[in-house]
Amino acid sequence: MIPTNDQLALAFAVPGGGFQNPSVLDVAGKPVSIAAADLTGNGHRDLLVVLRDAGALQVFEGDGNGTFVPRKAFTVSAPEHVVVADFSGDDLDDVAVLGSLGVSLLARSFEGGLDEPVLVIPLEGRTDGRMVAGNFDNSGRAGLALVHPAVSEVFIYTNIASAPAPLLSSMAVGAEPVDLAAGDVDGDRRPDLAVACRGTSSIFLAELGEEGRLVPQGEIPLESPPLRIVLSVRRLDEVRFRRGDCNGDGLLDIADAVAVLDLLFIGDFKARCKDACDFNDDGKLDISDAIASLAHQFLGDIPPAPPGMKVCGLDPAPDVADPDDPPGDEIDQLDCEDYPPHQCDTADGG
Repeated sequence: MIPTNDQLALAFAVPGGGFQNPSVLDVAGKPVSIAAADLTGNGHRDLLVVLRDAGALQVFEGDGNGTFVPRKAFTVSAPEHVVVADFSGDDLDDVAVLGSLGVSLLARSFEGGLDEPVLVIPLEGRTDGRMVAGNFDNSGRAGLALVHPAVSEVFIYTNIASAPAPLLSSMAVGAEPVDLAAGDVDGDRRPDLAVACRGTSSIFLAELGEEGRLVPQGEIPLESPPLRIVLSVRRLDEVRFRRGDCNGDGLLDIADAVAVLDLLFIGDFKARCKDACDFNDDGKLDISDAIASLAHQFLGDIPPAPPGMKVCGLDPAPDVADPDDPPGDEIDQLDCEDYPPHQCDTADGG
């Protein structure tokens, strides 16, 4: 997606690599930030476009075939940046918009669509800021890390669904931080941060320590001032999946409980995503996962642990192997090597 004045150029990937010729989407203003999410629950990506000059966040509904129809526009004071994540912990993507008054949250409703924006992080007068979402407090709910060129610090906020959202931690960085990115670089299942600083022509690195404290990890000098940064890290434990869908068919039914029992006692079934089989997310596979799955299906007991079955997501908490188990015990070494991507395109896992 390439923003221009009053237009967006959309270039769709084609099988085997490469992109189609760009198609043009007309917008009512200058787009400065774009995000994609399924806001209606129909399995198709919708677009969220920040129009700074118009003071609006414009929603375009997608039909899954590359066509987008303008829907509701939400009023936001001088919006700059939009981020999509599950800030409420309900397995639904919410929307955070950074504007001249601070960060506003547009919560996703179970009926589909977005609620009106609510100011959750007051930051009046700080324009041109950037933010990134991440599970910074290990709660299963996304928080936000923010930078602003006029302040040589990075700030982390949690519990974004509350107003005002509490500040978890902060850390000094170089002059004029203009962008940041988050990802698990060291494999400890906690987000690490990289902050691009224009004033010092460098990248500041930090990891998340105990209780969400930011711990500096060094500075990378650059030959020229950075404008944007992308941190791409993918590990086996960063595959998105539906919790409870042990057999990977996109549904939660009795076959998943049978698959868990087969994995435990027979060995015919080979799980490509053991995290999906770990219904209660206690870090191991045992008979309690099959029992919990059946209890939820037939008695309405506790639903699967996050990310749940409604949408695909990452495992929010590290799995800890039992120290009493013998080395190489595969049942306790949970990971998600693979989960069928097409099962994440459906609207509801059932």
